[in-house]
Amino acid sequence: MRLYWIGPLLTILLLSSTTTITTTFAFFIPRSGGSHIAPSLTRVRSPFSKAHFSLARSNKVFVLPPFVGVRPWSFGDRIMGSNDGNAKKRPLSATTTSSDAGEMDEPKPPTPEPLYLEEGLFAVQKPLGWTSQDVVGKLRFLLEADAKARNAPDGRTKRRRPWMKVGHGGTLDPLATGVLVCGVGAGTKSLQKYLVGSKAYLAEVTLGYQTTTLDGDPKGEIVDEQPFDHVTSLEAIHEVLQSKFTGKIQQIPPVFSALKRDGKKLYELGRQGKTAEDLKIEPREVIIYNLKLVGYDGGGGTVGGATGATTTNGGSTEDEEPKQPIQKFFIEVECGGGTYIRSLVRDIGIALGTVATMTQLERTKQGQFFLEHSLPYSSSIESGGDNENENDSNVKRNEDGAIWIDKREDCNWTVATINEAIRTCRDTILTSDNDGLRDK
Repeated sequence: MRLYWIGPLLTILLLSSTTTITTTFAFFIPRSGGSHIAPSLTRVRSPFSKAHFSLARSNKVFVLPPFVGVRPWSFGDRIMGSNDGNAKKRPLSATTTSSDAGEMDEPKPPTPEPLYLEEGLFAVQKPLGWTSQDVVGKLRFLLEADAKARNAPDGRTKRRRPWMKVGHGGTLDPLATGVLVCGVGAGTKSLQKYLVGSKAYLAEVTLGYQTTTLDGDPKGEIVDEQPFDHVTSLEAIHEVLQSKFTGKIQQIPPVFSALKRDGKKLYELGRQGKTAEDLKIEPREVIIYNLKLVGYDGGGGTVGGATGATTTNGGSTEDEEPKQPIQKFFIEVECGGGTYIRSLVRDIGIALGTVATMTQLERTKQGQFFLEHSLPYSSSIESGGDNENENDSNVKRNEDGAIWIDKREDCNWTVATINEAIRTCRDTILTSDNDGLRDK
């Protein structure tokens, strides 16, 4: 009996995995005289199990009986785990399920509101008594309130930073009025060239006294008084202006300015009683392109007119020689960036043999922006009189006598007028190749 060893071997194999038992048993069946099954019968399912086992070896196919615990298998094109070989298949056109179809039918989220309705440059007419940063703050307040009402996205990484980018292209003193170039959004990137570019001013020069601030600020104290009776010739004034104050000149900045010395702003040191001599402020080079005498007034005059014309009480021009001492006259200045008109007026007074103070200042041009291109400011305070200057009874003053305008009150500056000004400047002023900046 040659098969005496099969019994012990099967006992050992039963203790192993089902897959090992099946493979080993199938390997030894031919050696023990097992029946050969035709290949055509390998696809017939066993009537005793859900599984069908086939094994190809030496071009012979064998059918193995099922074992308890064997996982159902399938080969060929049969569907795994299917009881019916004719099971209906999923059509190729059915590429989405009902849940997928529901997701496709969902509406897309609405497009978020833009933070800026318009971005670019424009110019405003700075109100009397406002700092340049007051103007920027007013514009930013209006734009941010509108953006919040529209539920515009807030992309700030730090909450302390301003929500919207708004800036200006050159500081104007609080007592000065006129053109102030501003930028919104991407327009702020172009403001740097306006800081150093050419500007034009119309200034009122008052002879006879000089203040600490070199202007008509009520906080300024009179520090020097000199007679001016000898100043009676317009021709003499014109000669001084042309011979000493045109081209490149040396100028000492005023103490009351935003320049810094040892990390502190000069006006902070000036409030402590420091003078230019105490601080040893060094002169610096500035450039004056044009300087012209445009009129005078023996009494009291005003600076006005979009084109820079001078209005005088008693009317006189530089072609007419006055018959009395000249206390006030008006000059037009076109200069480069960094020029202080207050310092220029101070130096003109000294050149005329007396002292002088700048009592009015209006910027008439900044780059290619003129007064007629600027968004005017009007409020209930300024609408009560014809003369919109510091002597107007409608202008409010605080306890120190400084001009005060409530920046929270409604005015003609709105989001609509700001956006319209940006579009107008983009479509007209900024299309010219000449940006009006001589020394940018």
